[in-house]
Amino acid sequence: MSSGLSEATSSGVRPLERQFFREYWGDSAAGRRAYGYQWFLRPCRSWAFDGLRRAPPGSILELGSGMESTCADEQNPAAYAMDIVNCRPATLQLVLADAQVLPLRTGMMAAVWEQTMLMHVEPRTVVEEVYRVLMPGGVFAVVEPLAGHPLVSLARRALPGRHVRPRFLSARELDSLGSGFMRKEMAWFFLLSPLVVLLSRRMTPAVRWLQNLDARLMGTVPALRHRAWYAAGWFQK
Repeated sequence: MSSGLSEATSSGVRPLERQFFREYWGDSAAGRRAYGYQWFLRPCRSWAFDGLRRAPPGSILELGSGMESTCADEQNPAAYAMDIVNCRPATLQLVLADAQVLPLRTGMMAAVWEQTMLMHVEPRTVVEEVYRVLMPGGVFAVVEPLAGHPLVSLARRALPGRHVRPRFLSARELDSLGSGFMRKEMAWFFLLSPLVVLLSRRMTPAVRWLQNLDARLMGTVPALRHRAWYAAGWFQK
């Protein structure tokens, strides 16, 4: 492990790991169902990764990497995964820690990435820590589900197995997290297209057509962005 990283003590992290999976999912079958739509999120992930490519050369950190890191897709030899969970994606070095108290040296990261993690923590605390560990010109990229989609909100209340509800951010709240950075870019995704998640398990021409229609609708009527299912952003220090 590089000199800029310090290992979190397992005594403080292990109880968090057990508590998170027991209280959030309740049973593994529900967890598998909830993660069954990751293929659908490719457009917003790709948009956020484009922002990461604006970062200077250096190390990249993924917050809340879980067991299937999306940073692993980038094949970055200087990539680190951080989670309260003791998992080690094959292509990343693991840091077992809480994202709200990053055990990292100030200014050591060129980029930080997170997907669907801010809803489980105090987001402003995490963003302040991310800003601290980013080097000048570093990029923080985010992909988060939002609170305002009516159909998705109904589905969330009906989802079995989830014992503790995360606090989903509004579009305005997520946008405001980038206010302290030199540059901020946001995009909103999935207005009508979430309907097909119930009917399809893979990307099809019909799914792409609906996703493109969503983008056109939200581009024409900006107020609809507050009803999007997901938002992506990248903030440059």
